Amino acid sequence: MFELDSEQRAKLAHWVEIQDAKVYAEQRERRKRLAFPNLLDGAYYGASGGGYSYIFTPTSLGVALEVRNNITKETIDLTQIDLDKELRAIKAIITKMHRELVAEKLTQDAQDMGLYQ
Repeated sequence: MFELDSEQRAKLAHWVEIQDAKVYAEQRERRKRLAFPNLLDGAYYGASGGGYSYIFTPTSLGVALEVRNNITKETIDLTQIDLDKELRAIKAIITKMHRELVAEKLTQDAQDMGLYQ
């Protein structure tokens, strides 16, 4: 299961507040033009919700997360990739490959000199 950390939750909450204000303002203006009274006190996304889409994209560095407001079509990127962790993993792979290449080269040199068969 994917969970947002506190920094991501705060960033998302602030962004959602801005998006909801934009949606509400547009809906309020539309209701005025149609001569409807102000029926709602906030943005309305339908009976089943669906105002926001959470888009998870697996990558080689981790999971990218983007949230989209389905009315304004604006998005926010909440991806947080631990680059230090990724760099340590890459360094470990390179170190292992280097050791294997050195061992292979030493074995080949020893065989070429007739020291190792």
